[in-house]
Order: sequence, then C-alpha cells, then structure tokens
Amino acid sequence: DISLMEEAVVELNTYLSHKNGQLQELADVLQEKHRVMSQEFSKLQERVETAESRVSVLETMIDDLQWDIDKIRKREQRLNRHLADVLERVNSKGYKVYGAGSSLYGGTITINARKVRQKPQGQGDNFSFCGIFLCPNQVELRRAVEEAVKETPEYRCMQSQFSVLYNESLQLKAHLDEARTLLHGTRATHQRQVELIERDEVSLHKKLRTEVIQLEDTLAQVRKEYEMLRIEFEQTLAANEQAGPINREMRHLISSLQNHNHQLKGEVLRYKRKLREAQSDLSKIRSRSGSALLQSQSSTEDTKEEPAEIKQEPDDPSAQVTVPKAASEDVNEMKARRDEEERERERREREREREKEKEKEKEREREKEKEKEKEREREKQKQKESEKERESKEKEKGKHEDGRKKEAEVIKQLKAELKKAQESQKEMKLLLDMYRSAPKEQRDKVQLMAAEKKAKAELEELRQRVKELEDKEKKESKKMADEDALRKIRAVEEQIEYLQKK
Repeated sequence: DISLMEEAVVELNTYLSHKNGQLQELADVLQEKHRVMSQEFSKLQERVETAESRVSVLETMIDDLQWDIDKIRKREQRLNRHLADVLERVNSKGYKVYGAGSSLYGGTITINARKVRQKPQGQGDNFSFCGIFLCPNQVELRRAVEEAVKETPEYRCMQSQFSVLYNESLQLKAHLDEARTLLHGTRATHQRQVELIERDEVSLHKKLRTEVIQLEDTLAQVRKEYEMLRIEFEQTLAANEQAGPINREMRHLISSLQNHNHQLKGEVLRYKRKLREAQSDLSKIRSRSGSALLQSQSSTEDTKEEPAEIKQEPDDPSAQVTVPKAASEDVNEMKARRDEEERERERREREREREKEKEKEKEREREKEKEKEKEREREKQKQKESEKERESKEKEKGKHEDGRKKEAEVIKQLKAELKKAQESQKEMKLLLDMYRSAPKEQRDKVQLMAAEKKAKAELEELRQRVKELEDKEKKESKKMADEDALRKIRAVEEQIEYLQKK
C-alpha cells in the first residue's frame, strides 16, 4: 500500500511538473507576444509623433510664408499707390500716359506729348506744310520726353522698385511651390502612415479576437473539467459517506472484540490462578501420597516385629485411594465449569450477534433515510448551482486569463486531493476485504485501528481542505477575475480609441 501511495505521489508530481512547465511556456509565449506588441505600439507611436512634429513644423512654415506673402502684398499695394500718384502728377503736367501702369509684371508706359503747336485756324494752305514739318519734330519730342522721363530719379526709383518687387514675387512663387510640394509630400506620408496604422490596428484587432476566442475555448474546457471533477468529488464524498456506516460497524466489531479480549484475559487469569491452586493441591497430595507409601513400606518391614499393627495398614491405602479420587473429582468439576462457561460465552456471542444485526438493520434504515434526505438536498443544491451558473455565465463573459490560471490551480489541487481520497478509499476497501476474508484468529486489531485512525484523519483533512478551497475559489474568482477582466477590457478599449483617434 505504501509503495502504491509513493508511486501515485510520484506520478502526480510528474504530471503536475509537466503541467507547470506547459503553463510556464504558455506564460513565456504570452509575455513575448505582449513585448512584441508593446514594441510595435511604441514604434507606431514614435512614427505618429514624428509625423505630428513634421506637420507642426510645416504649419509654422506655412504661417511664416503666408505672413511674408501678406507683407509683400502690402508693399506691392504701397508701390501701386506710389505709381498712381506719379501717373497723376505726369497727367497733371499735360502728358497722356497709355499702358497698364498698375500691373505687377510690367507694362509699357508711353507718354505722348500734347500738340506743341495748335493748328492755326483759317490757314488751310499752310496746314499740309505744317503737318509735314511737325511729323519729325513730334518724333523728336517724343524721344526727348521719353529720355527726359527715363533720366528722372523718380522713374529710376520706380524701375528699381519694380525690379525688386518682381524678383521678390518670383522668390515668393518659388517658396510657395516648395511649400506646396512639401505639403503634398507630408500629406502623402501622413496618409501612408495612417494606412499603416489602420492595417496594424486591424491586424491587432484580429489577433485580439483570436486570442479572446482561444481564451474562451480554454475557459469552457476548464469549466467542463471543473464540473467533471466536482461530480467525481461528489461521487467520492457519497462513497465516503456510504463507507461511514461500514466504519461504524467496524468500530462496533472492534470494540466488541476488545471487550471480548478483556473478558478472555480475565478468564485466563482466573484459570491461571485455579491452575496454580490445583498444581499446589496436586503437589501437596503427591507429597502426602509419597509419605504414605514410605510409611506403608516401613510398616511391611516391621510386620515381623509388630504383627499387631497389620490391621492398621489397610487404612493408609484407603487414604491413598481417597486422595486421588478427590483430585479426579476436582478435575471433573473444572471441566464441567469450563463447558458451562463456554456455553454461556456462545449464548452471549449469539445474543450480541443478534443485537448487532438489529443495530445494523436500524442503521441501514437510518442511512436510507439520510441518503434520501441527501438526494433531496443535492437536487436543491443542483438547482441552486444551475441558477448560480447561469448568473455566473452572464457575469463571467469578460473574465479571461487570471481567472483561468486560478481555476487551473484550484482544479489541480482538487485533482490531487481526489486522488488522495481515492487512494485512501482503496486502502480502506482492501483492509475491509482482508478483515472480512481473514479468520477470527488471524485478525490484526492494531493495524485495523491504525488504518481507521489514518483514514479518519485523512477524510477530515480532505473535507476541511475542500471546504476551504471551495470558499477561496468562490471569493477569489468573484473578486479577482471580475476586476482583472474589467481592467484589461478597459485598457484594450482605451488603446483602440487612442489608435482610432490617431
């Protein structure tokens, strides 16, 4: 039995170590996944931060360029006003100006002089001559006026300001083109980064969904195993409860056998005393008979000298005969007493057996009633448990990893305790079979008492442990699993919202 217990303990330890290794590997894999996910998330977050910094830099550049454009426009407006004033001054002096003077990219300013000479009225003959004479003069005047206007400082200042403005406008155009290209590039990169983030988010969602589905499957499997173990534990408890009356019968038998042994010991002591007394009586009788024989021999030798004493000699052998007769009568009385005592013992044993049978019948009836009551209580408990399971199923939809680990640990402990209980039950059954099959002379009472005490202690310890484990399981699974699951769900939702916002 001890070797079987050791083998079972070794197998259980190997199984538990194997399961522990598997759980550690699973935990390492999950930690690596979490580390990889956190690294990817940090990389994506860094990319988003760099993109945001780029966007902020480009926005500042755009604001600076817009401010420069506004400044240049104000300067252009101021120069246009100055040009308009100059043109008004030129027109006020008697010159006509043609061309787009207010345009930004230039325009030809042509100044035509007035008629230097007015047409003489009433002189039709000299009109053609004057016209022929005035044509080259007009061209020369125009050239002179244009040269005079070009040589003026105002025109030179206007020309330099126009060239500066034109160059600045070209530079602004180049800056605007660069800013537009930068904006388009940043927009494209930002869109690509957003697409990558969305793809990563979709892949992460898929991974999370697959992990959640796997965890739900494992939870369902663990719950099924837990229910099977609970059913097995209830069956073992029922078997142990059924073994209770057998243990009681064994106790009654052992107590009765102990009482019988005490009685036998007392009777043995009493018989020993009687034997000692009989042996002392026999020794006394033998001494007396020996002395009588010696006296008879001495009397036969003295017959020749004392014939008168011959009549007294037959009295001594009569005494010899009476003495062994009394001893034989004492032995017969002892045998009769022993027979009577044995008959009385048999009667007592029969009466005890009848009383035990009556007690067994009463106990069986009580056990049947108790079993019926227990079945009713079990049905009620099953109904309550089914209701609780429905409520717990509704509540435990969000429970994931920590609840699963704790349930696995509790299930392992319950498996170990169930195996111990089953082994103790097998030992009890073997002891009972040995006790029933062995004859009365070969029953070892000391081993049975020790086995009973061990079985009782183990059963009490197992019941206490099971109760404590059930209470702890209920409390911890309700508190820790709910809190951890809610925290994880909130953290995942916050990450999803954060990624969606970005």
